Amino acid sequence: IRLLERAIQNVIDNALKFTPENGQVTVSLTSFQDKVRLSVSDTGPGISPEDMPHIFERFYRSGSSISETGIGLGLAISQRIAELHNTVIGVENLPDEGTVFTLDLETWSLAEA
Repeated sequence: IRLLERAIQNVIDNALKFTPENGQVTVSLTSFQDKVRLSVSDTGPGISPEDMPHIFERFYRSGSSISETGIGLGLAISQRIAELHNTVIGVENLPDEGTVFTLDLETWSLAEA
């Protein structure tokens, strides 16, 4: 659970970092079949087409984030944590409108544990 918390925090931190003042970051959960989808959406500038193929690479920082803090590990760590939980982090990019990151997690009950 601690790893999942870190993955989620990394995605939320990125959304907050790239959302302008008076913008909005939304975190939501929806259930479907035997999964729960966590979505983190923001009203930032979106991700440039040049940066999209690289956002999950270790130490990659987009040109627009050079002045920001961080060393470019957050999304790479989050992706690895997702892989350890047999899932992936999805990303929907809406240039000039924002970005939505999703993480689908299997549900389980304490009775199964």
